[in-house]
Amino acid sequence: QAKYVGAGRVGQAVHNFELSNEKFSAQKVCVSLTRDFNAPAQVQIFENEVLKKTARLGSVKKVDNGIWIMREASVKDNETRDNDVLRFTHAIFKIVLPRENFSPNSAKEVDVPSMKKL
Repeated sequence: QAKYVGAGRVGQAVHNFELSNEKFSAQKVCVSLTRDFNAPAQVQIFENEVLKKTARLGSVKKVDNGIWIMREASVKDNETRDNDVLRFTHAIFKIVLPRENFSPNSAKEVDVPSMKKL
């Protein structure tokens, strides 16, 4: 079940929702969606009304032909205080690879174009 909680800010304007379901291992999941792009800005996981983990979208960048790519995201474990950051500095866009490259019997090396700096 999803319940709209209201508007707010998580570094930007967001709409906040609470998700609950007996199939979730967590008691409650709160999702903040950006108002402009309707994309997740933050996800919080609660157990027994205690915040356990927070995943946050740090930044995005518009690249080739209007494609948006995530540049940074983080996940924080509130119990251990561990904070992991995933940061992309380079990427390859619109690469076309031959289908046979994905065959388990293929031992062919693939020529990969150079990456673009984000």
